[in-house]
Amino acid sequence: PEYEEVLKGKELATTVYAPYEGKRRLVGFTPVPSVGWAATAGKPEEDVAWAAFGSIAFNVLLFLLVSLGAFFAAVAFSRKIANPVSSLRDHAIALGDGQATDPVRPGDISEVRDLAEAFEAMSGKVQARETALRESEEALRRSRDELDEKVKERTAELREVNAVLLSEVSERRKSQE
Repeated sequence: PEYEEVLKGKELATTVYAPYEGKRRLVGFTPVPSVGWAATAGKPEEDVAWAAFGSIAFNVLLFLLVSLGAFFAAVAFSRKIANPVSSLRDHAIALGDGQATDPVRPGDISEVRDLAEAFEAMSGKVQARETALRESEEALRRSRDELDEKVKERTAELREVNAVLLSEVSERRKSQE
């Protein structure tokens, strides 16, 4: 049946059973119009499948190697970012808890270095404000204590004066009676 199609001028590729080999073959048919013949070429199906499998296997292996290489490169590069950012986070937590910390080591990435420098500047300003606030609180506490002491002294003076005045008033009442 394949030859009829080919002899009508149509090229054809198909799988046929070759009884002399006991195997299936991939065969291509092409017409040769000048002589009215058909030319064919074929290979056992398993040979073609193994060749295709070998090519696919090589491509899959190459894809896996490139993917693994890209994965490990991404992990290595991500650590260069993640470690300094983690250090910044720890520094922020310590600063939030009021602990003085060593400066952050920013690493090699310029953006992370810029972030670390900005963070250090902010950290210095926060610590300066906190120090100023503590000093202000201490000054306020001293002023309050001094005021309390002055109020106690003045109250004692007023009690003395009041006692003297009450004594004088009592003496005048007695003398007027």
